[in-house]
Amino acid sequence: MDYLKPVQNALEYIEQNLTQNIHSEDVAREAAVSKFHFHRIFLALAGNSVAGYIRRRRLTEAAYELIQTQKKIIDMALDYQFGTPESFSRAFKNMYGVNPGQYRSGKGHFAARHQPPIQRNVLSNLKARRIMEPKIITKNEFKVIGMRYFGDNQKNEIKQLWDAFLPEEENIKNRVNPTIGYGICYPVEGPDSVSAFEYLAAVEVSTLDEIAEGMVGRTIPAQKYAVFSHKGSVDKIGDTYQAIYAIWQPKSGYELIKAPDFEYYDERFRPDQPEISELDIYIPVQGKS
Repeated sequence: MDYLKPVQNALEYIEQNLTQNIHSEDVAREAAVSKFHFHRIFLALAGNSVAGYIRRRRLTEAAYELIQTQKKIIDMALDYQFGTPESFSRAFKNMYGVNPGQYRSGKGHFAARHQPPIQRNVLSNLKARRIMEPKIITKNEFKVIGMRYFGDNQKNEIKQLWDAFLPEEENIKNRVNPTIGYGICYPVEGPDSVSAFEYLAAVEVSTLDEIAEGMVGRTIPAQKYAVFSHKGSVDKIGDTYQAIYAIWQPKSGYELIKAPDFEYYDERFRPDQPEISELDIYIPVQGKS
C-alpha cells in the first residue's frame, strides 16, 4: 500500500479543521488506515505525532493572528481548542519561549519555530530519495527487560528514558549480551493508539524471572522483519523511516503487520562519532496477500 495518499488526506483534513474540535482518531478515520500503522507512518512522514502536529499548526496560526490582528487572546484560545487562556498560554510559551502577550508586543517573533502546513509536493518529493534494500530475516522469539515510556515524545522524553535507563543497565540480571540494546515501539490499543505510543529502552535477557523495580519484562514473538541500516547521527533517523514508508514499502511486495518494531544498537552505534555510527531498524512484515 502507498501510505503517502492517506497521510496527504489527513494533512488536508487537519488544515480544514484547525478551529474545530477534532482528535487524532478523527484524522486516522479520514485517512482510512489502521490506527497503529497510521500513527507510525504519520510520525515518520510528518516528523511529529498527529496530536503534536495539530497542536503546533494551531499555535502557528495563533502566532500569525497575534501579529496581524487585534483579536483577543481568550478568543484565540477558544477558537484553537485550548479550552482556557491559561492552557493556551502554557502551550504557546512551550513552543515560542514567550507568552502570547509578549509575542504580540514584539518580544519573540521566532519564525523558525513555526509549523507551516506540510504540502502535497513535500511528501511527493520523498519518493525521489534512495534507500538501500533491506535484509529480510526471521528472528526467533527473544526476551527483554527495560524501562517503559508511554506518550507522544513531544518533550524528547525518549532521550530522557535512555538517560535514566543506561546507568541502571548493569544491574539487570541474566543479560544475553551487554553490548546490545533495543529501542522497541509497541502497538497500542484503545483511544490513545493514534496520538501516543509505547516505547521500551531495553536489553535482551535469558529469563524474565528477575525484574528489578522500575523495570518491565517483555517477550517479543518470532517474526519476519525487513532490516534496514541507518548510518550517521541518530538525530537523522527520521529520514530513514521516511524512506522506508514512502519509498521502499509501497514497492516492496511486503505489507506492515501489527507487531513491535525496534531499533538495534550494537558496537557499531557510536553517538559521539556520528560520521561512523550505525544502527539497524527492524520493521515487522509479511508477504502481501
